[in-house]
Amino acid sequence: MSSPIYRNLGVLLLVSVFVTNFSHAQEKKPPLTSRILLALVAGNALSENVAHEISSRGLAFRATDQLRAQLTATGADARVLAALAKAASVNLPDAENKESSELLQHLSVAGKLMRSNQYKEAAEELNAALQSGGGPETGFVMGELLRRREQWVMAVSVYKEVLEKDPGYPEVHTKLSYLLYRLGDSEGSLREAKAALALTPNNAEAHKNAGLAYQIMRKFDACSLEFKEALRIKPDYESVHFDFGILLYYKGDLEGSIAEYKKALALSPNDVDAHTNLGLSFREKGDLPSAIREYREAKRLDPKNFEARKGLGSALAAANLNAEAVAEFRELEAIAPDSEVCHICLGGALHRTWDFEGAANEYRKAAELDPSDPEPHNRLGAVRESQKNYDAALEEYRLALQLDENSDEAHRNAGRALIAKKDFPHALIELKRAEDLKPSDSLTHDLYGQALLASGDTDSAIGEFRQAFSLEPQNLTLQLELADALEKKGDWIAALDQYHKAALTRASLDYRNRVELANARNPQTEYEAAKARFGQHVAALRASGKSSEAAALEARLRTASAAPNLSMKLDEAMQAGAAAAAQRRFDISRIKYKEAVQLAEQTQPHDSRLVTALDQLGNQYMGEDFAAADAAYSRELKVVQELYGPLSPMISMPLQSLGTSALMRHDYPAAQKLYTQAVEVNEKAFGESSDKVADSLRILSRIYFVQKQFDQAEPILLRAVKIDESLFGRDGSGILLPLAALCSVYDNWGKPDKSEPCDRQLLAVLGKQFGESSLQIVPILKSQAQALRSLGRAQEAAAVDQRVKSIQASAMNQN
Repeated sequence: MSSPIYRNLGVLLLVSVFVTNFSHAQEKKPPLTSRILLALVAGNALSENVAHEISSRGLAFRATDQLRAQLTATGADARVLAALAKAASVNLPDAENKESSELLQHLSVAGKLMRSNQYKEAAEELNAALQSGGGPETGFVMGELLRRREQWVMAVSVYKEVLEKDPGYPEVHTKLSYLLYRLGDSEGSLREAKAALALTPNNAEAHKNAGLAYQIMRKFDACSLEFKEALRIKPDYESVHFDFGILLYYKGDLEGSIAEYKKALALSPNDVDAHTNLGLSFREKGDLPSAIREYREAKRLDPKNFEARKGLGSALAAANLNAEAVAEFRELEAIAPDSEVCHICLGGALHRTWDFEGAANEYRKAAELDPSDPEPHNRLGAVRESQKNYDAALEEYRLALQLDENSDEAHRNAGRALIAKKDFPHALIELKRAEDLKPSDSLTHDLYGQALLASGDTDSAIGEFRQAFSLEPQNLTLQLELADALEKKGDWIAALDQYHKAALTRASLDYRNRVELANARNPQTEYEAAKARFGQHVAALRASGKSSEAAALEARLRTASAAPNLSMKLDEAMQAGAAAAAQRRFDISRIKYKEAVQLAEQTQPHDSRLVTALDQLGNQYMGEDFAAADAAYSRELKVVQELYGPLSPMISMPLQSLGTSALMRHDYPAAQKLYTQAVEVNEKAFGESSDKVADSLRILSRIYFVQKQFDQAEPILLRAVKIDESLFGRDGSGILLPLAALCSVYDNWGKPDKSEPCDRQLLAVLGKQFGESSLQIVPILKSQAQALRSLGRAQEAAAVDQRVKSIQASAMNQN
């Protein structure tokens, strides 16, 4: 059965043949009729353009209170009504009397229904309008209805029909320019936009549409000029700020893109697409907390928005909030169970939580949904690599290459698996192919460098490591690999320079929001070891009678280390502060971190190193000089707001530091306020069921614990445990901290009936993580035994005591 819109379009075209054509060339536009005015408002013409038509043409009717009310109901804003009040009326009573009040009512109701997305009902009203004598004005509103339904071709046909019947009908060229843009006809779109501007030069919408046409022509400078002109005419044009944000994103201007999306949201706070795109820009910038905040707001506004939900899950995964990412992707999969992308995304999140078989199952489902896509096979191969089943991994990569022989990912991953098998000749072939296909991939350059180094081609390996590091300059592992290769070549000066820079960078990084692998190399340790090896090399040169060569090498090192710039001085001060703190030389550490803060303040614009330096300085003062600590943390809070915005969850960390300072000074009201603010910040950014919220709740509970207000600490910790259980399971390692805090509350509260089951759950967590016979579980076993005795369960308590003795005896025997 045909849709109402298609049926109504047919009626429109039939009725429109009876509409009298206007002259193509008019010296002066006739006064505006009430039906055209109402159609312009109902058809979503820009208010400024409607006001221009009123003021430039005058009115062919008298503006009654009834008509003003009708226009307001249709969607006319203050600008239209103000122009209406000022406009001159031409006394044409005969023409005006012929206007049908019934037609005006149908057009008004149709416009109102469209604004509330009631498209079927709006189509019925327009059908009735045609029956009431409507002509081009009904077609104008019908075109907007078709545009909203994204029926672009039909909308173009309707607007062209309107122009055939009335070549001077206002705003039709403007509407056509947008529709042709959506159809990919950039030249046609630009032609219509220019036609609209010839009629009304200050038409902001036409300038916007011209910009969109230029954008798909990839004439970005011309596009930018059109958007700027639209905003000059109409600074509060939300959709232009949005489109400008898209343009700047694709030009690589992330800061500009973020600024435009923020302006769009200031004008339209509930724009789901603007929140989603802003999240994407923040994600590309590396500001993951802000990205997560924007995606969550988009999700709140439209829970079924696929792009927002997918973006949120991906941002959570990138922020190492993998359990939350799994939960998000499971919800998304329930919304779109037949989406291959959903299964791939969930598989990736499960892989990062070490659920290899769960991940493999998702990838197999994705492959079933789209057998032609190599991506599920690439992902499944990576899972098999994690399981060290390299042959199975290579089989998946071969399947991926059968589907797409130019898959750079499949060639790269195959090279990686071959390196693991120490099959370097074949690895080199795969990695060279991957590099040819995608020379911008840092991982490919890194792997190719590893294979070259293992094959004895040190010079070529150095070249690859340099390219990899240039593409990812914050990756310290790449920098250390480059240093290793330079040292292997015998280029000590260049090697030590890279080791040193890696150590300096590491000392300046804020690792509070980072996850570091347990086996990750420590750049400072590597630098110290390299200096020791250099000393041994120099000593060996002297011992072999090459003192002049040794002296020249040392002189080159001194020259290379001379005159560091401001940034290097800052990094060196941060490194010295960290080293002094590690040696418990806190007086020296404070001096160095003070120096780092001074240098970071001089660095313009400020960067994250100022935040880290202030935080570390506050930490060094904590417990010694609370005023100085609070001054550092307060400045840190301001800098975080300056760098990341007042809504960034990054502010929760200085808030918690200030809260801890207040707690240590026994200023419990201040501590409660600060800790609670941190909870609220994390709730807004990460959602109420996030591990970040659970951890901030655990910190909040400290206030009540130290005051022995256990009844108030308990519900806070129960909520934290519940959140983490939903993410990690009842025995997952992620619930360890809040669960241990809860058990401690019960122990100190003297509640053995609650302490014993809590200890039992905590033992399951620790046993899974460290083993059933690990010394780590002994304190919890002792607590459990005490609780059991308090409950009168002496026999069970004795069994637990015996288990403690057995674990301790086993540990002693091993020693």
